Amino acid sequence: YIASKGGILDMSSDKLSELNKKSLNEYFDYLNKQQLYYRDSLSLQEFVTFGIEIEYEKFKREKVDNYTIRTLKKWHSKDDSTLKVGGEVTSPILTDSLTTWKELRKICNYLRKNKVYTKGNAGGHIHVGSHILTDDFNLWRKFLKAYTFYESDLLYFLFGEDKRERGSFYQYARPVAEIYHQDLELLNSFHSFEEFYDSDFITSGKNRALVLGGVTINPSSMQKDNTIEFRGANSSDKAIIWQNNVNTVTKLMLAASKDLIDEEKLDYRLVEEPASSNNFFNSLELIDTIFDNNLDKIYFLKQYTKTFNFQPAKKLVKRI
Repeated sequence: YIASKGGILDMSSDKLSELNKKSLNEYFDYLNKQQLYYRDSLSLQEFVTFGIEIEYEKFKREKVDNYTIRTLKKWHSKDDSTLKVGGEVTSPILTDSLTTWKELRKICNYLRKNKVYTKGNAGGHIHVGSHILTDDFNLWRKFLKAYTFYESDLLYFLFGEDKRERGSFYQYARPVAEIYHQDLELLNSFHSFEEFYDSDFITSGKNRALVLGGVTINPSSMQKDNTIEFRGANSSDKAIIWQNNVNTVTKLMLAASKDLIDEEKLDYRLVEEPASSNNFFNSLELIDTIFDNNLDKIYFLKQYTKTFNFQPAKKLVKRI
């Protein structure tokens, strides 16, 4: 369980995609009453690694340089040529730890205090260690099919508190579902990770919503640059948004690694009803697949439906 002002939230897991209309309406009545808080843990295993890139505008990068040097020495501030006046803050390799969430809260609070602008050309990127999927190509194939079918819902979720993507989104983070959908036959033809690694899936598209160019020939390695990059449409100065985004993309990869994705069902649906826009009922299927508790589902849906009641991330809420 986790503490909240409204009491105790049930950590068991309901299959939301299987609820009837009445039960679903009751669930959303409950959902709308919840105020959610920044967490001290996402219950990710220690081997799950990730990194964060926070872009911002309308604030001098040199000031952020000075702040990170003084306060967050392992985080880095740098220029970004796509931003007019601003820059990018990049994290070190992170794990689901109290230190991670405290440091993220510090940098987000600093950016928000200084009124940085995140609604223009600024994007938000998350790198996740590819070793989660090992060198078993069966797991990679399931991950890519799930991403292909649910991309629209995932990207809408990654808009954060916004209902629209930034103007330059399609220039710097083009969705890939349509491309991957056209290449499903090719994806099914690979017999090993090595065959997949030599394909256009890996080598193409630095400016796509999903970037595989950082994956190495040895995907099980935990080396620094062996990552899958999720390029979200919008940046944010809210730590809870970043935490929520990390929780979702890592647990999507973990669902594939644990063989929780129904590939046969996806194969059918990718042929019969390829997703082209976000679909509320598809989002329920997605969270039923990747989350094993109601709390994670509530956090996702509050952000997906843009009804997130943001509470200042001044202190972490601990499990009890």
